[in-house]
Amino acid sequence: HRLAVQSILDKIGATEADLHCGPHAPADVASRDELIRSGRAPTPIYNNCSGKHAGMLALAKVLGAEMQGYWNFDHPVQQQIRSTYRQLCGDTSSHEVQWAVDGCAIPTYLMTLRQLATGFARLSQPERLDPVWADATRRVTGAMMAEPDMVGGAEARDSILMRSLPRRIIAKAGAEGVQALGLIDRGIGIAIKVEDGSQRPLWPACIAILQRLDHLPDPLPTALMDFRQPEIRNTRNEPVGFVSAGRCVHAR
Repeated sequence: HRLAVQSILDKIGATEADLHCGPHAPADVASRDELIRSGRAPTPIYNNCSGKHAGMLALAKVLGAEMQGYWNFDHPVQQQIRSTYRQLCGDTSSHEVQWAVDGCAIPTYLMTLRQLATGFARLSQPERLDPVWADATRRVTGAMMAEPDMVGGAEARDSILMRSLPRRIIAKAGAEGVQALGLIDRGIGIAIKVEDGSQRPLWPACIAILQRLDHLPDPLPTALMDFRQPEIRNTRNEPVGFVSAGRCVHAR
């Protein structure tokens, strides 16, 4: 992750100091423990959003805009992001997009689940888009499917799902219990939000929906079995229960 981010910064003539995201410890436990043992503190490049921030710096360079301030609402980078969001997610409102400051210190934009699902539906079947947008979406989804570990990480559920269904699905988790999926070539986008922000019910729900849509093989790939009905264990590491999707209603 850090090497990939550094390679982007090097290509555009930027440095880690240009990243506006604050630091946090690696999500990978082994990497986090190694950092602690070494006596070093995490820096902004360790942030799990540092790749996104490096991409925004690259966009600033493409637009011929100043890199400084790329996180500000009125910066050309954020203006381009809002325009792209409205185009692909079907936000036809005449009102200004509502926004807040994200955990990684950039604008985050308010959208409905329908708009999020619409964006992933269009990513998954770009043939219906204007050719310029279609080419861009193919590059994005092609990169995600070619290198799924770069989307979430080797042990991330998004990455495991894409590895288990090669070239058939794109997946991206969000904070506070958000998950989006796109079924490649079917033009189906799925968006889920757990109201209390919990991650625990997300993947039983995802697997149930994908099964209902006949997008999973039977039998289920081994790597996805734990997603369907994850165990609950006590402090003695004894299985004492599980989480499952009780009912899946398919609304058209």
